[in-house]
Amino acid sequence: MVIADPNSLLTDREREILELLVQGWNNTFICARISMKRKTLAKHIGEIYSKYNLNTTPTGPRHSRVSLILKYYSDPSHNIPSIDQWEEQDSL
Repeated sequence: MVIADPNSLLTDREREILELLVQGWNNTFICARISMKRKTLAKHIGEIYSKYNLNTTPTGPRHSRVSLILKYYSDPSHNIPSIDQWEEQDSL
């Protein structure tokens, strides 16, 4: 049985949200950044967790977000940003 790459299952909007999540932004910032209501964002995040096979009930959403980031960066095609890249982004 071949398991699909979770990233390939994401919609363009979910990929956009995932990028912001792995950059460490909170839901309030993400909603403002992409002009989305919190309830809609929560639905998209739930879909992302589901596609990455993350269960949000036992550990809560905070642990799921960390698990999502770890799974995201475990894919060799996603490079963990260097400290210089983080500092450059902060200055924007």
